[in-house]
Amino acid sequence: MQPRCRLFRINRQTLALSGRFDMPLACAHAGGLAYAGGKRLFVSDTGRLFEIDLERAFDATHAGDAVVRSLALRFPLRGSFLAYSDGALWIGVYKASQPGRIYRLPLDVIETTPERPGLGEEHASASLEVALKSQGASFDRDGFLWLSQSDSQTGALQKIDPKTGAVLASYAAVAGIEDLGFDAEGLLWSVSESGTIRWHNWPAYYPILFSIDTKALR
Repeated sequence: MQPRCRLFRINRQTLALSGRFDMPLACAHAGGLAYAGGKRLFVSDTGRLFEIDLERAFDATHAGDAVVRSLALRFPLRGSFLAYSDGALWIGVYKASQPGRIYRLPLDVIETTPERPGLGEEHASASLEVALKSQGASFDRDGFLWLSQSDSQTGALQKIDPKTGAVLASYAAVAGIEDLGFDAEGLLWSVSESGTIRWHNWPAYYPILFSIDTKALR
């Protein structure tokens, strides 16, 4: 059976594909990635959280053992998007017609929670209301939370105070903007659905993978 979720590793300088990893069949809609240092990559599916060993995932001889952990997400938790900061994952819930929410779950809680019944709202040490249609999240080097919002015609970026949820700045962005991640140089990388074959009839088009200099945003 063909996997429904796949990870791609891409060279940031050349944008050349340097590896791929097929997620377990239990992954149906991977909404977010969060790198937690070392070999640890977390992948959020709508109803499940996976921890991946990056060394094993992109080594053909060990890829079968790359999934370190797989935990169910219980309502109202949903893995629509994902971020990592200071020893905790932030799991975001997408809502199309009302504000969503992002939950902070410490890694030590995730590491000690059994697969079933899995992670629930009671495991969160904090949560914030986020704008409707939020689809991506990442923390910058100063500890601020960045969120993306989008649909087929619009896109936006927000800079958030993670302690209060206050919106510190808002910017227009490309349509379909989703997952976010900062690199070591401080560039914000993202992906857009508007460049995919599935949505080729959208009024907007933008390459699937791109970077943003947030210091240049106005």
